[in-house]
Amino acid sequence: MKRKVTDMELAETINYLKHVSTVENVNIWVDLSERLTKSCNNRAEINLKKINMHGKEGEYIAVPGKVLGTGVISYPFKIAAYKFSSSAKIKIEKAGGKAYSFRDLVAENPKGKNVRILG
Repeated sequence: MKRKVTDMELAETINYLKHVSTVENVNIWVDLSERLTKSCNNRAEINLKKINMHGKEGEYIAVPGKVLGTGVISYPFKIAAYKFSSSAKIKIEKAGGKAYSFRDLVAENPKGKNVRILG
């Protein structure tokens, strides 16, 4: 049985990602939307420490869940996530990076080039 998303903002984001994937013919947005349909207990919660370990400078990092503020980041990462903790946002911006919503990420990079999904 397919799970119904009750958070309207999340449902709109999932539908938007699927639409852009079809229009741009890019599979990464479908993959991201499918990961976002998981129950909130199964969605990713990624610390900045993990992003710093697995991300590369100049990449877009997409987290289908929440970014938490534990750890430090060494590069100005461009990170998109469903949610950010307040400390994570502060640390990302302090390192010269940017915290994106998925809509902002798609607007800046509709072809999904150089995007790494973590989580």
